[in-house]
Amino acid sequence: MTEQHTIVRKEFPNGDVAVDEGNGLVYHTPDARYTVELVPPPSPGEDPYGVDLVRTTRSQHGLERAQRLTLAEYRSQMAAEAHVHQVERALLERGRDGLLDEMNRVETMPFEPDTATYLTGIYPPEWSSGRVTLSVIRLEGERIEVAPVAYGPVDRLAAVDQRLEQALAEGGPARLLDVATAEAVQAGILPPDTPLFAPAGGDWKANRPLTVEDRPQGPVLAVPGLPVTLGEDMTPYDAQGRYVAHHLDETGTVHFFAVVDRPPENLMPGDAPREFRYFRAQKTADGQVLHDSLPVMPVSAPGSPWPIPLFSSLLEDNRLEDVQALAGELAHLHDLPFPDTLPPLGQEPQPETGWYHYDTALVLATPQGVDDSYSVGAVDVYRNHQREAWAARYLPMGEFDTLDEALDGELMMMRMRSEERLALSPPRFRDEPAIYERIARAGADVALADLLEQHDGHLPPDYDGDHEPQWEPLTTREWEAYRDFVRMIRHADPEIVPVYGTLPTAVPRFADERLVAGSEQPALPYRTPEDFAPEVVALPTALAPTWRLDIVPARNPEGAPLGYSAVCVVDFSDLAGTLSPDSSERGQWLEVAQFTTEERANQFREDFMSLANADEASRLSGPALAEAVANDLGMSGGWQVMDKESLEKLKAGEWVVEHPAQAWQPRLNEVSSPALEAAYLDLDL
Repeated sequence: MTEQHTIVRKEFPNGDVAVDEGNGLVYHTPDARYTVELVPPPSPGEDPYGVDLVRTTRSQHGLERAQRLTLAEYRSQMAAEAHVHQVERALLERGRDGLLDEMNRVETMPFEPDTATYLTGIYPPEWSSGRVTLSVIRLEGERIEVAPVAYGPVDRLAAVDQRLEQALAEGGPARLLDVATAEAVQAGILPPDTPLFAPAGGDWKANRPLTVEDRPQGPVLAVPGLPVTLGEDMTPYDAQGRYVAHHLDETGTVHFFAVVDRPPENLMPGDAPREFRYFRAQKTADGQVLHDSLPVMPVSAPGSPWPIPLFSSLLEDNRLEDVQALAGELAHLHDLPFPDTLPPLGQEPQPETGWYHYDTALVLATPQGVDDSYSVGAVDVYRNHQREAWAARYLPMGEFDTLDEALDGELMMMRMRSEERLALSPPRFRDEPAIYERIARAGADVALADLLEQHDGHLPPDYDGDHEPQWEPLTTREWEAYRDFVRMIRHADPEIVPVYGTLPTAVPRFADERLVAGSEQPALPYRTPEDFAPEVVALPTALAPTWRLDIVPARNPEGAPLGYSAVCVVDFSDLAGTLSPDSSERGQWLEVAQFTTEERANQFREDFMSLANADEASRLSGPALAEAVANDLGMSGGWQVMDKESLEKLKAGEWVVEHPAQAWQPRLNEVSSPALEAAYLDLDL
């Protein structure tokens, strides 16, 4: 479920632009950009939260560098966040005039140190000769930047590579970049006074020629839907006739990447106008070209995205599996569809079949040194029994400062879940996610009502509109909380150990809406909720609920008699305090069969009780047998809630069942038959 944001953009007379796309305000001037950041303490509970004004510019080599000015420090995270919003509002409303002194002071602050890792590398061989490209590679977090330095035979570039490594060893990154820039200018790759690294949004092709040479003589094939033309050997060329890095596999299929414009009719406000796509193309025996493509990432800036050199290297090193795996991970990061296994070219991609809804559980996640809060939420797990793959999602239900508060919150949500499930529907496996969603939505509505009450019926200026509960990707912390829950269940019910024993050790990927909507119930040997007795019968307590089968009168809404009903009642009045002290619910009842005469109904009760008492080792055989008989007879009422008053009337012989006359359909013969025993003695209860 994708969260929607309102994009704010404001232009000022001096040319400055303020933009907020939902991740905080960014204030652009002709030579820099400014952001306001909340800086968490390095050690929770020790140092205060900082509010920093950050100025970002580019060095002579084209790399981003930051200057930082601390505006204030707070012990409270909420107070720090309020200050961030206040500064952003000042910038948005008044531009530079709203923060003039601070913007002047941040320009005098020292630049933050460059903590990136720099490497030099020779890759890949040029497609028609033995020449290679020598590049400087910069690694910082998850970001990879590549800048070409020289291009030619590998023996000549080895000497250049040695000079670069020596510069890095003697003078660090600053010396390396100076030498690399001079080498790139000398090699004709860079014009003088041009940065070595292409700025974000710049034209990559203008200052980073990949392994390029003029298109060879010979016919080329233009294929509708492909952003390239194809040579006779399926080599792709771009619109300028330049070679495109690719891989040609053993089936004759060519694999490559390209940036293409997205159709205007598919664009929503705030969407990137272009996207980076993975293409496949293959020529058939009759000369037709089959092709397809998959989106990998959105592209907002006019320049080429950072993965191009990385994918180019992998393609020309014949590492197609690595290319596809990396493209899939990048696509999933941007919530784009990319199947784990690609279908043969020419076949329509099939959905990931075999997924089924596996389990939903309320878990309590404890701190792992990242923060000092305790979270309670629902983990929803899916499994693909064909590929043994897993997926999961997480619904936050509450954040708490102490463990005691979190335990109280978890207990309250467990009671709410139990009451909702018993009150709104009979037990069903897929009810669980919806029940947790209703509880989370109710909590969010209460929080919103409290917020309005605190502000005289108005939303505060810094309200971000984020009160609706949303399913989120699962973190390691939440997955480990779920595994703790599983271990607890395994101790309580050893029979499910074989099922839960195959849980993965890594965090499953996020289960998207398409997967959730298409999930299926498991095939054998996996157990379904129908394999278990009704929830109210299987309460996790040392005490066991009692049950009874009663014959009660049946009437229509006007009070006219219809006959008699056999009802199975599960009585857990002694356990009601454990479930919920405030609940009026004291049991559940199920209509098992309908009869015209009381004599026939009592005969059925005798037959039923003789079967139910045949297995004294199981106190749950009665309700299970009742449900089996009701299903066989087509009784569609299911288990229903019985409150304390109704239970007392039943025990006093004063309770009746109401049915519309047209719904009254006795299905058992008026004469008693031993067929009941023969039919149900073989039931696997």
